[in-house]
Amino acid sequence: MGIETHLKNLSPRELQAGFVVREGYQGSGGFMPSHGDNYVFGCSFDGTSLGYAVLRVRFGQTVVWDHFYPLDHAPALVGKKTGIGTLAHVNILDHLQETAFVDDCATVVHSRTTNGRDIHLDKMGVGHGMPFSEYRARSRQYAVVRKGFTFD
Repeated sequence: MGIETHLKNLSPRELQAGFVVREGYQGSGGFMPSHGDNYVFGCSFDGTSLGYAVLRVRFGQTVVWDHFYPLDHAPALVGKKTGIGTLAHVNILDHLQETAFVDDCATVVHSRTTNGRDIHLDKMGVGHGMPFSEYRARSRQYAVVRKGFTFD
């Protein structure tokens, strides 16, 4: 069974247990580390790379989502409502809160979105220009209520 089929059949608890977001990403072009104001995150499940995200944090006051492709290596799961994107989103926000010295009132913006992503962000109750603490809280609430994840 391939990774995509395996991931589709997991419960939220099982998915969350094996899912990891780390700074840095091993892509086909080599390793991409975080540097300066740019934070690069790799998303994986049980050691298998799934995708990545790149954000900029400007002076702890602005968080810019530049690239968000948590399923770049698992394209058959894109749009399948597995919760992987939501889980990646929340884990990245949690990591930024813990390590990037982001102010609670920092503004969150998205540099580019598609119509489908805009619709999904709207369903999550988050949007452009929202304060970081509210954006993070709403993202976590969506992950719990709509996707069945749990967080400490």
